[in-house]
Amino acid sequence: NKKGTLADYFTGEPGNFDIVAFQAVTVGSKIMDAIQKLNSEKEFTKAYLLHGVSVHLAEALAEYVHNIVRTELKLKSDQGKRYSPGYPLWEDIKDQQKIFKLLEVEKRLNVRLSESFQMIPEASTTAMIIYNDRAEY
Repeated sequence: NKKGTLADYFTGEPGNFDIVAFQAVTVGSKIMDAIQKLNSEKEFTKAYLLHGVSVHLAEALAEYVHNIVRTELKLKSDQGKRYSPGYPLWEDIKDQQKIFKLLEVEKRLNVRLSESFQMIPEASTTAMIIYNDRAEY
């Protein structure tokens, strides 16, 4: 399905149901403040490494939430793929606004979107998780 669209994973057939979840996670702004402080103190290597850790923490948190959903829905441990706006199968990054509205991300997580639809703080992710067995990247 790499040549198709995400909509291809939804059958719409009577009696068949499709499962989708939306998520937003963040490691918060304190870590970004620490990175800015390190940069201002010319501790560039430490800032770079802390930034890397923060991005990996956000990804690990997204996978953790994904696994909670799998468990609650009694799905296979490898079932479901996460898709985010701005990536190849969901190219329109402006769709971040839709997820933000749906999940009330700004209100609940204190994450906002920049004019170019990037999340602030940066170590944050949003996704639509499609639990179709055929879902792939």
